[in-house]
Amino acid sequence: MIKLLFLLIFSTQIFASSLLELIEQAQKNDLVEVYKYKLDSTGKAYEATKSSYLPRVDIGAIEQFTSPADSLGAGQIYSAYAEVTAVLIDGFKRENLLEEKEKLNIASKHDLQQIKKDISLEVASIYFNMQIIKADITSLKHSKIQLQEQLHQQQRFFKAKLTTEDNVARIEAAIANTDYQIELKKYAYDEYASKLHTLTNTEIRELKQQNIIEPKDVEAKELDSIKSMQAQVESIGYKAEQLESTNYPTLILSDKYSYYKYGDDGLKKLGIPNVERIESQNVVTLNLSMRLFDFGTASKQKELVLSEQNALFSELIYKKKEVKENIKLALRAIEKAKKLLYASELSQDASNRTYKIVHKKYKARVVDYVNYLDALSNKIEAEAQYNRALGALQISYAKYYYNAGFDIKDYIK
Repeated sequence: MIKLLFLLIFSTQIFASSLLELIEQAQKNDLVEVYKYKLDSTGKAYEATKSSYLPRVDIGAIEQFTSPADSLGAGQIYSAYAEVTAVLIDGFKRENLLEEKEKLNIASKHDLQQIKKDISLEVASIYFNMQIIKADITSLKHSKIQLQEQLHQQQRFFKAKLTTEDNVARIEAAIANTDYQIELKKYAYDEYASKLHTLTNTEIRELKQQNIIEPKDVEAKELDSIKSMQAQVESIGYKAEQLESTNYPTLILSDKYSYYKYGDDGLKKLGIPNVERIESQNVVTLNLSMRLFDFGTASKQKELVLSEQNALFSELIYKKKEVKENIKLALRAIEKAKKLLYASELSQDASNRTYKIVHKKYKARVVDYVNYLDALSNKIEAEAQYNRALGALQISYAKYYYNAGFDIKDYIK
């Protein structure tokens, strides 16, 4: 029997999940993978853009047949070529395009970090709510045991005609109501467990007790979501500058080497001395172009993009103000939770003392069942309030770290 009990406790500990384990597992879920793919995409977009401005090498071959060929022409012309092309100047479009892609990549990095922190907060909130419910279920089960003991006692008294049937019925009703409350709590627990399973892809059997370190002298830093928006604002600015680049000169250098071979050559048939066709040729081209007039198309497009930038910048300013207020509220929530916990401790102590006194009096039949049930209900409610206060304090710690720009998983003990 002792071995069986040990194995049961040991197996429960093995399969129990800690808060840190759950967060780490959740940060590998499919939603995080989406942001990893987005980051990979923006990184490749930057590399592709950078590569597109490196010198380009093209090779090719041409086979041409002409029938009938003129007297000086060739019936067949075979050629092969290699060409190197490089953009020397493009009105700073290249620089602005690379900056745009780089800023989008930076934004994606911050988006990935932010979603991980979002998930950490969500997991922590669910975890502590489950702990609260679990404690409530334990209290209700203890209450049920006490009620069952009183039911057995009242049933004996009723058989001995020392109490009325009403008292027995009231206790039976209280037990039934407690069962209902337990089922409600179990259902709420299962709902949270289901959400946690979706986040972590882990079957939740039991929870290990872990807490969050109280934040002391923790200086807030900028949120990744804010950094991402800043990078996006900057990327739009570089996009606008690209449109402006159309008003500046573009200079392209190309060097093409070609080799030719001829068949059915009319020139050879004529037998003209010292006249030969070119068999190889190197052509260097420097192409300078500049747009002089486009009816204001580029400037209007730039104004449109700048309007988008201004809209996002205004949203960024609002978000920064919102973050500052959220940090203030998070600190106030911690203070409120501490006061609630202190009040709950006093209430729990008082209700426990009252219950012990009323329980003794009830056994001595000095007070009736109504007074006993009130004392028991107050005791259960005080325990529930205390458990909620404990959970609320832990959640307030988590929210502060989140709003201060930190990942909760780094502050778990």
